[in-house]
Amino acid sequence: MERNVWIEEAPRAQKEEEKDEDEDRALRWRNRALVFDANVAQGSPLTWNDRASYEYMNNKARKIFPDPGSDKPPDLSVFLDFLRLRKGADGVPMLSKLGTPQMQTGGDWFRLQWQPHATASSADSCQRLYQPTPGMEKAWHGCKLEALYSIMYHGCILESSDKSKGHRFFADKKARGVYCFGGTKSYKATTYCRWMCLEGTTFFQIKWELLVDRSWGAFVEASWTDQWIQKPSGVRLVALWVRAREGFRIDSSDEFTRQWRPEAEANPLQFVEQVRQQQSFRVVER
Repeated sequence: MERNVWIEEAPRAQKEEEKDEDEDRALRWRNRALVFDANVAQGSPLTWNDRASYEYMNNKARKIFPDPGSDKPPDLSVFLDFLRLRKGADGVPMLSKLGTPQMQTGGDWFRLQWQPHATASSADSCQRLYQPTPGMEKAWHGCKLEALYSIMYHGCILESSDKSKGHRFFADKKARGVYCFGGTKSYKATTYCRWMCLEGTTFFQIKWELLVDRSWGAFVEASWTDQWIQKPSGVRLVALWVRAREGFRIDSSDEFTRQWRPEAEANPLQFVEQVRQQQSFRVVER
């Protein structure tokens, strides 16, 4: 009897596997311009912060994009496919590390809960090394879309600490760390985001909701900034926020990049050593 069950289940499992492979091939073909290529991706803050890599929206730039007329519901499908195309160390798509998009009231943002332990990826070690405490506070971190895959792959945000690598931080104050804004200042974190076009004339913008431990590893607050500067050991990812707009609807003075450039994306494998060093610092600090 057991053998008959096995005989029946084996072809079924094979068919399901073949179906998954077919769907993956179709996904990659449909979004071939967005497929991650480890041999091409060489992006870093030095690349993203290069003034030639982005523009500011104004009336002249807005004329490039067609007026969509009446507002249409934001469509995240291309963005979600972008995450499906990128996989963790365990081969599972990045999208599986996020919950279902939840539309937020009073705006066009969607919130996707960070749930790294939904898959058994060894890349979640950054999260496991620091367990949240009741005293943690909500914070916000503006993010470039080119950095998203690497952040999700490693499960943590790397600190800003090296001007030569394009990091933006108060080097004269030796204020290295993860920069973020307190819970009531999410709008300020948005000014560090950038609109990115993944397909057609639809642009996406992202930011991270965090929990930070202000009693552990925080840089002393000063009058020269209202940002919170945290050691990575005191930062935990909570949720990814994303919104979509047609290019014509981007606000004036917002930064935007007209076209996705595969070579500008951060390659997670190139940051393994830096992540390892952050992990070792955490062990020593604790």
